[in-house]
Amino acid sequence: MRDVVVTGMGVVSALGHTPDSFWEQLCAGTVAVRRAPREDAGTDDPVVWAPMPDFDPAARLDARTLAGTDRFAQILMVAAEDAVADAGLEGLDPLRTAVVTGTSMGGLQSVIDAQAAYDRGGPEALPRKVQITMWPNMGAARLAYHWKLHGPQLTLCTACASSADAIGTGARFVESGLVDVAIVGGSDAQLRPLVLLSAGALGAGSTEPDPTRASLPFDVHRSGMVVGEGGAVLVLESRAHAAARGATPLAAVAGYGSLADSYHPSSPDPSGEWQALAMRQALDDAGLAVEAVGGVVAHGTATRIGDTSEIRALNAYLGGHAPQVEVASIKGHVGHSSGAAAVMSAVAGIQALRTGTLMMNAGTTEPDPDAGFEIVTKAPAGLTAPAVQVNAFGFGGQNASLVLTPV
Repeated sequence: MRDVVVTGMGVVSALGHTPDSFWEQLCAGTVAVRRAPREDAGTDDPVVWAPMPDFDPAARLDARTLAGTDRFAQILMVAAEDAVADAGLEGLDPLRTAVVTGTSMGGLQSVIDAQAAYDRGGPEALPRKVQITMWPNMGAARLAYHWKLHGPQLTLCTACASSADAIGTGARFVESGLVDVAIVGGSDAQLRPLVLLSAGALGAGSTEPDPTRASLPFDVHRSGMVVGEGGAVLVLESRAHAAARGATPLAAVAGYGSLADSYHPSSPDPSGEWQALAMRQALDDAGLAVEAVGGVVAHGTATRIGDTSEIRALNAYLGGHAPQVEVASIKGHVGHSSGAAAVMSAVAGIQALRTGTLMMNAGTTEPDPDAGFEIVTKAPAGLTAPAVQVNAFGFGGQNASLVLTPV
């Protein structure tokens, strides 16, 4: 991929609502996982989650917008406004700006709440705007509406790879010359008993009641993922467009790979073959050798099967270079935010490039001995090579990977 740069970032997370605060808390090893109250968990059994109790969309969005949007869209709108402001874009060309966002569950909260209202009060109790708020494309639609944009407007739903594919697709639009700017990212808001309990029912949810030990990416004691929420947005531009307006790029999106695992609805191919190929595709797209990779912001959900597959994929992909590569996942800090996880990981990857360090895996103390690479624990680690790779693997065999480089 040629001459696609990141000029702005916005993030809404359980660790803060700016890229700097998010990064500071990642590097401090802060764990945002909490014990869910009984009324939120839907059971007396211990359930952990990673909420954002201090996110108040009413502080940023007007009453009419709040009434017509699901929480996932509200998160996306706030992150996007911050990203565009961070990029210093005072105006967006309506036909030369794309919006490409990802979500795994879209307006699920609106659907759940509407069904509950119907069960309690019948048809008359249905929220008037649920037919609008539940649609997954309404996050991207709201961004286009907000800035009166008429370029490509896409919503991708590739499970937990959704926002990685959104970044890659938006970057392709910029690279092709179809647009000058792409607003890309993703969000998910899924903290309802239906989601919390179904993760456990599938066998993917963490069985550890201690919040500080609930999500342990690449740890020998990992027991499953923790459901989280959040979102982030990046502003992508052609290098020429950014230079013409005097913008200072934060990083370059140098490579993107995406392919199907085609193995199982919820489990990755145990060999890691297709995950490794997605990483290789991204690296080839960047025109780099594997020795250029200094760090990987891994998918790292802390599930036994998922982490094992990613370990095998990374070992195969990195080969003899593996001992020089630092690897960490944000999910020990903020849980798994599904469709938003990849873009939040990309924010971490960009910050790693800017600081020359990679955050640690929060909570992880006993790294899986099968890993041939360095699983970062206890404190951030320095990068010995310039590029950072970001992985995102999702249910349904969705495999995506991005290569980020300094500018």
